[in-house]
Amino acid sequence: MFIYAETALHHEGNFDYLLKLIDCAEESGASGVKFQVTINQDEVMSTRHSIYDMCKKMLLSEKEWLEIFKYTRNKNLKIILMPCDQKTMHCVLEKKFNADFLDLHSISFYDIDLMSLIKNSKLPLILAIGGRTGIELEKKFEYFGNQIYCIMVGFQSFPTKFTDINIEKVNTLKKLYPNTKIGYADHTSFDDNDMEENNILALKLG
Repeated sequence: MFIYAETALHHEGNFDYLLKLIDCAEESGASGVKFQVTINQDEVMSTRHSIYDMCKKMLLSEKEWLEIFKYTRNKNLKIILMPCDQKTMHCVLEKKFNADFLDLHSISFYDIDLMSLIKNSKLPLILAIGGRTGIELEKKFEYFGNQIYCIMVGFQSFPTKFTDINIEKVNTLKKLYPNTKIGYADHTSFDDNDMEENNILALKLG
């Protein structure tokens, strides 16, 4: 069993706070930390967007990410990197960012340029499928092949209602892709009384 904690973007560009999140991941007994990384804001958001300036202030620099990854390694935690732009992937390909796994977000399912860079890296890929269809998933296997290490089942909105997760999808995926690991991405609220039950059920399903 491999459990990792996701920082997403709730550090809001606060470098020291992100380090504290990594400390929390270590204290929780997690095996790794997942980071969503964007270096080039202009690639993922229009300058005309109403919150463009606010989002840009939340970005960490390439140098800061290098320090964050070094800090994570020193905690003996694996690095799961979700690249949101091509600049980030170039840092991976140039061996600046040393990740154990890459993670393709469901919203990047049709970002051909980004997917091409991910494929060139040959790093094991975690695929967050969200509400994607079986045909869409099949196309990803045709493209990435055995590079796909794990399929993550989950509902991306927060907080998630368990009735929206469609957790029985795990059984179908196990039959269709017996050589691929299946994971569960939990987005339920920390104070949801059923949260632990949900994760135990996902574990029982395999």
